[in-house]
Amino acid sequence: MTRKTTLHQALAAHFAPAPLDQLEVTRRDFPHWMRPDLQRALERLFAERPDARFFGARLRDRELDFRFADLVEGGPKGIVVGPAVYQDADVGDPVPVRCLVRRARHSEAAGWTRSVRCACNHARTSALT
Repeated sequence: MTRKTTLHQALAAHFAPAPLDQLEVTRRDFPHWMRPDLQRALERLFAERPDARFFGARLRDRELDFRFADLVEGGPKGIVVGPAVYQDADVGDPVPVRCLVRRARHSEAAGWTRSVRCACNHARTSALT
């Protein structure tokens, strides 16, 4: 059986040599109804960054959430790289906006190494870290 790559491993490689527990994290919560706008903005942002790497995420343990602190935890129950999961949001356009449920993107630009994590939770909010 092949071992799945965890997002912890992907983050550690992306930010090396800096230890993950020493990074500064900023979090912003958005109302659920803003998901289509957030999705479109992130698509535009990362379209300009050809080096950006996309990761879908799959939670393997119900005790974990998709918070940055949970991504710092490694081990056999860690959050693994998985398929992209979308929810369609009907915004009145002919075609619904496909909004990712959980994703991480890593990129570097102008000397800054960054990772954007976005998740939709069941409390009807979206968080951007």
